[in-house]
Amino acid sequence: MWDEKYLKIIPALLFLFCLLEIFELVLIIENLNKTEKLKNDLRNNLQVVETIAEHLESIQVEHFEDKKIKIK
Repeated sequence: MWDEKYLKIIPALLFLFCLLEIFELVLIIENLNKTEKLKNDLRNNLQVVETIAEHLESIQVEHFEDKKIKIK
């Protein structure tokens, strides 16, 4: 039916396909780790920006209270 030469190639192709899938999974996991790290960095930066904004608002309120100017 099939030539013996073709039957010998099928296991080799299957093995190479499995190696390719493993390599792809490793790349996906690595990418997910980088994404998670970026997400954590972004969350930390957002907290810092919120803290700075709160601090600036308190400074601005104190400054305007000294001059008796109301903030709308």
